Amino acid sequence: IKLVIYMRKKVNAVIIGNTAFDINTFLNRDGENEKTIINKGGACIYSLIPASLFNQVGVVTRIGNDFDKELFNNSNIDTLGLKIVDGPSTKFIHTYLSLDGQTRTFKAEVNEECMIKIEDIPKEYLDAVKLIENKTYNIPKLDSLVSIYKYLEENNLIIRDKFFKIRLSNYPLTFI
Repeated sequence: IKLVIYMRKKVNAVIIGNTAFDINTFLNRDGENEKTIINKGGACIYSLIPASLFNQVGVVTRIGNDFDKELFNNSNIDTLGLKIVDGPSTKFIHTYLSLDGQTRTFKAEVNEECMIKIEDIPKEYLDAVKLIENKTYNIPKLDSLVSIYKYLEENNLIIRDKFFKIRLSNYPLTFI
């Protein structure tokens, strides 16, 4: 009889964000009529991949059943907060109309089921990531994701909207 015990590594960073397909169409580039490139993207992917090079990272995101979850199979990525939902993943569609990329159109196809909810954050992550008090700016000690959320909510610093779910009202920071 062989007994194998899997011990989950403690995460020292948690990435919470939207995961999407970035669909980029380039018109009249390099003598071609049209070229479309599809990338896996969104705030979660663009933050998660580089962070996982240096840290044990937890991820909180929702993907559609059309998104290849193999991207998350990295020894430094903990997928406890990864949810796969029915239907397609969110898509960000960019059409570049000029050669320099300055003239373009943008369209988002958002699957509501892919919108992250506060309850998607695993309890194992809530106390895993400690933040350091910054006395320079007289910021109260925020020692976990739960205390961050409670602090923001108690001080009316959260705006909820359909696309971003939670946005800070007075700061250039968004939880996507």
